[in-house]
Amino acid sequence: MLETQRSGNIACGAFLALLGLAAAWASAYIGEGAGGHLHPRTFPMLLGILLFIGGAALAAQSLVTRAGEPKPIDWPDRKGWKFWLIALAALVLYVALSLPLGFLVTTFFFVSNFI
Repeated sequence: MLETQRSGNIACGAFLALLGLAAAWASAYIGEGAGGHLHPRTFPMLLGILLFIGGAALAAQSLVTRAGEPKPIDWPDRKGWKFWLIALAALVLYVALSLPLGFLVTTFFFVSNFI
């Protein structure tokens, strides 16, 4: 299914559009804040809408454009997948340690290990 760049862009665009809709829908249920000028749901709603627009535009552009010969996707080799899994495990560890260690300490360790 995801053998060409066109099919990958369609799938990625559709996923991002659905993710944007989910974020916008979830942000509608954010309660009132401390009473400032902006409501707390403004930023997540804006991000969800922009993510939906960007994903839909990517998918629509890929659906309409058929110029040239199809470009195959270069999937990572065995070493590439290893780096993907390490990055994913580090991200899960970062989220798990953010609450007990704090944002600044966890971010320092995360960034210092990836540089």
